[in-house]
Amino acid sequence: MVQAFNQGPANLISALYDQLNIGSTIDAMVSWDPAQCRLSPGMRIKAMVVNMFGGRKPLYRIDEYYQNMDTENLFGKGISLSDLTDYNMARALDKLTQRGPWECYQLYA
Repeated sequence: MVQAFNQGPANLISALYDQLNIGSTIDAMVSWDPAQCRLSPGMRIKAMVVNMFGGRKPLYRIDEYYQNMDTENLFGKGISLSDLTDYNMARALDKLTQRGPWECYQLYA
């Protein structure tokens, strides 16, 4: 069975995020354990960025935003809605806050 998804601007935003290496920069700057996380902090921040620039305003229930999208196409094989919970997003923001978001920002300013 073929399933169709309406990605909207998500693919473009995701590609720009990846091309600018924002996620890998965040991953290199914050402390995290790849053995304990399915999604890196940079990938979680990407989920929030796509959500915000995709036209959805609230930063909660992000998993609902991705409900009718191909999450594996946006974030990689094996990634599901259960990986995009508010709790997981909050942990990524905590990691970024511990490091200092302005340090990340200054690399691109």
